[in-house]
Amino acid sequence: MNHYLEARLETVSSVTVVNERRMLLTLWSWAYDNQLVDEAPRGILRIRSSRQSIKAWTSVQVKKIISCAKNFPGRFRCGLAKRFFMTTWAYMGYETGARWGDLWDMRFDQVEVDTIRWSMHKTGDPMHRRLSVACLVEAERLRYYSPDGRILGWACQKRYAMRLWKTLCDSAGVDGTSKWLRRSGATHVEREAPGKGRVFLGHRTHRMAELHYIDRAQIQSDDVLVPSLG
Repeated sequence: MNHYLEARLETVSSVTVVNERRMLLTLWSWAYDNQLVDEAPRGILRIRSSRQSIKAWTSVQVKKIISCAKNFPGRFRCGLAKRFFMTTWAYMGYETGARWGDLWDMRFDQVEVDTIRWSMHKTGDPMHRRLSVACLVEAERLRYYSPDGRILGWACQKRYAMRLWKTLCDSAGVDGTSKWLRRSGATHVEREAPGKGRVFLGHRTHRMAELHYIDRAQIQSDDVLVPSLG
């Protein structure tokens, strides 16, 4: 196991290795307690990881992404213009803060006037979010083409969707993946209403939001400035 962990440190971040180590130790301990292995987990390499700075898109960058999405080229086989799909994805991902699986399963019948309701796959907790008029208009363009009532998930598989999103980010001149929509939404909520980023994400505690989602560099109240020398 130590050889595996050392090899992983050469290819992935220390944070990833720490998480893998934790899962492996849990599995090994369970196997030992149930007499499936003879040796208890001892002498396992300890991994030190540093907390990484969280980076999210700024409001200006999100607007740029949406602007580029509106000019995204091409059509799906069903005839739907990809620009309508990409724009809806950008708006909904940002405004709902939903995880990939939840976002891809959202349906038109979950929308009531300007509010969408769903239950998170990960926790089962109910969620609801207000959608902007712009988001609702873009989503409505997809209704005619949807064969099963889903807003986004019917159009393509995840691998192809990720390729489309990378192309969009390249055209907008930004780094990141579609996961940054959730991160950026949470950061902007936290900036406007301190303490509400956790609520936006659907987390039960603040720790997860702080560790993995909130870009503190975008929140001016966190800035520590030296006194002016002028």
